[in-house]
Amino acid sequence: MEFQYTYEIPSQDAARETVAVEMNKLSETDNGGVSPKVIFVSLKLKGKDYMCCSVFNIMFCNCLFLGFAALICSLKARSKMNDGDMVKAQKYSQCACRTNTMAVIVTSAALTVFLMLRFLR
Repeated sequence: MEFQYTYEIPSQDAARETVAVEMNKLSETDNGGVSPKVIFVSLKLKGKDYMCCSVFNIMFCNCLFLGFAALICSLKARSKMNDGDMVKAQKYSQCACRTNTMAVIVTSAALTVFLMLRFLR
């Protein structure tokens, strides 16, 4: 006796896609019950680590070394995503996003002040 069931379970977490649980080749056991032989669970975790922004900020907007701080947060976010710890990955991702934003703002302000002092004398 062989059955195949596929269940689609929507995830509660916004960072995860649908969790697909598939049971193949159900067989009868010695006592007359049915038990699954193979169970597959596939998870696809999504998240942003802002790595491209961090590298851009290291190259072009590294005022007060905020680009390096953003890169460290991005690397930690990617590491936590690979480990499957999405709560800490989102925390580090938000830190990287904020640090990248501050790097652009601080560098733009410093460049504006420098250019004003240089050319408005």
